[in-house]
Amino acid sequence: MYYELIIALRYLKTLRQERFISLVSLASIAGVAIGVTALIVTLSVMSGFERELKEKILGFSNHLVVSGLTKNLTIDVIKKIEHEQVIGIAPFVEGEAILSSKYDSCGVMIRGINTKSEKDASLLSKWIIAGSFSMINGDALIGKEMAKRLGLKIGNTISLVSGTFSGMYEVKIKGIFCSGMYEYDSRLVFVSIGGAQQLFGMDRNKLTGISLMVRDVNSVSRIAQDIQARLGWSYQVAIWQDLNKNLFFALRLEKVMMFIILTLIVLVGVFNIFSCLVMTVFRKIRDIGILKAMGSSDKSIRGIFILYGLMIGVIGAIIGCIGGVGICLALARYQFIKLPSDVYYITYLPVDLRLWDVMLIGLAAVILSILSTLYPASQAARLNPVEALRYE
Repeated sequence: MYYELIIALRYLKTLRQERFISLVSLASIAGVAIGVTALIVTLSVMSGFERELKEKILGFSNHLVVSGLTKNLTIDVIKKIEHEQVIGIAPFVEGEAILSSKYDSCGVMIRGINTKSEKDASLLSKWIIAGSFSMINGDALIGKEMAKRLGLKIGNTISLVSGTFSGMYEVKIKGIFCSGMYEYDSRLVFVSIGGAQQLFGMDRNKLTGISLMVRDVNSVSRIAQDIQARLGWSYQVAIWQDLNKNLFFALRLEKVMMFIILTLIVLVGVFNIFSCLVMTVFRKIRDIGILKAMGSSDKSIRGIFILYGLMIGVIGAIIGCIGGVGICLALARYQFIKLPSDVYYITYLPVDLRLWDVMLIGLAAVILSILSTLYPASQAARLNPVEALRYE
């Protein structure tokens, strides 16, 4: 296929002599390049959203959560759920309350924790941006957005009221955390586990749930089954995927839909390659006739135009891959696109550039380009040399 490649390259180099065909060829390259770039950037951003959400959610929701189903959950259950793959166990008490300060009031989610055990079972200790993580009864941790909205600082006193506690439970702000997720930073308040039990009128040994962090997050389903079998069906063992199933399903569905929509841009470029080849075949009838008269086979003629269209597709795919990777790297480094934190879960546009995605998108663009060449190339191969040269 040596001389077929030479002729295809010559056709590509002499495009500027055919201005209209040259314009269509450039549009074909641009269409493929823009489509590939858009696909790489969009899929990388969507993967980035999934990664960031997973990290933030696991920071609070943990890998596994044990709760009572038909029996009340007590501290004694902790001894039954110890597992060689579990590296952190943290009991908690959770419920809703009204927070009042001298500036304003709002509804909040209270989570009572033991800071010593919580340090091994969540990322909360790493998200403290002011104050201290350690708490005793009468202390509280609040989110950055809540502190900003209510004008609260370290050392301020706030009051908490629940439907099961007669009177106000006053706590002093010991620390401020920032998870990067507006939902958490604006609504969650952490207090000591004893303080939460008092606020919600619970016995000292009663719990809402027990959070677990495992060594290998990919084995979380198997570990959950082991713990469930050990506890029996009086308790529920939920994994983090189940706790956030709707959110991640919606994200994956959106990713698939964006892929389908943006693939249409690539198809526009591929259709332009088809149009360009049809016009090139029409303009090169004389050349085809001469080549056939000199003994070129139908296979060789077909190969010339397939290679010609393939080169256009490959050039577009390479430009698109370079452009997509470049934009993703710039987004990841400079984070120049900010997101409104009260609308989205995170404050910047995350990027998770995956080599496999880039290779797959580039390969798909090239394959589609090859498919677009088959019909025009076959038509060129069918030309009769006598008919092609009749009017020359």
